[in-house]
Amino acid sequence: DFALMPEPGEISGTVTLNGGPGDVLDVEINIDGTIISPNSSGYYELGGLNPGTYEVYFSLEAYYPEIVNGVIVISNDLTTVDVTLNPEVGNIAGTITDYVTGEPIEGVQVSLEGFYIVSTDALGYYLFENLLIGTYNLSVEFDGYYPEEVTDIVVITDETTEVDFALHPIHFPFAGGNPADPVWTIYLAGGTLDGLDL
Repeated sequence: DFALMPEPGEISGTVTLNGGPGDVLDVEINIDGTIISPNSSGYYELGGLNPGTYEVYFSLEAYYPEIVNGVIVISNDLTTVDVTLNPEVGNIAGTITDYVTGEPIEGVQVSLEGFYIVSTDALGYYLFENLLIGTYNLSVEFDGYYPEEVTDIVVITDETTEVDFALHPIHFPFAGGNPADPVWTIYLAGGTLDGLDL
């Protein structure tokens, strides 16, 4: 008696990176325990597979993995599985307030890496969404306040990094002074300067 074995089949396809810092050559494709990588164009293929149903797992550092279930391999045939890998992202958010009063400041411009700018809402809240994981610098500016900057802010996958600011007013209030006038009159109760009574 002879047991006839069916001709093997093949799985192939193309992996596309949807932006992000990675190289498609570093993508790992796991098919039934066999790991392969695509070429520089993203194309991959694996032959010699017994007919049946397979799970194909795609992974790359700093990208969300993709799992394709129910891939059917037919004898002496080619099954195509194309995927797109999306980079992992996170958010930066926070609240901007007045250092003296603690009140939120609306309309503050928040700059990310000097290019992307958002403004705070009525609650002093700002948000940068869907940032690639990594480190960033933030700077804030608003009339009547000293500018501030925070560096090396770490964005983590699927998390929101909180960065709050308490801005210092340029003109500090005190009794008898006019914060809107850069020339103030200051009254001294007493003192001496160079031996003279004030």
